[in-house]
Amino acid sequence: MAFSDFKTIPEVQERFGIKYLENDFFSVEAPLSPSDQFLQEFEFTRQQLIPLFRGHRL
Repeated sequence: MAFSDFKTIPEVQERFGIKYLENDFFSVEAPLSPSDQFLQEFEFTRQQLIPLFRGHRL
């Protein structure tokens, strides 16, 4: 049976015996904040690249 024959994720889970448990993958003891370099690159992307894609579907 092809995956395209399934209509929902639970159907696939049942057919293949997949158990799904939603949980945190990791925990953080101390609060984290992004680095200055990340913030600068993010701001550049927000200002320069995102306007190029407005009105266009990727």
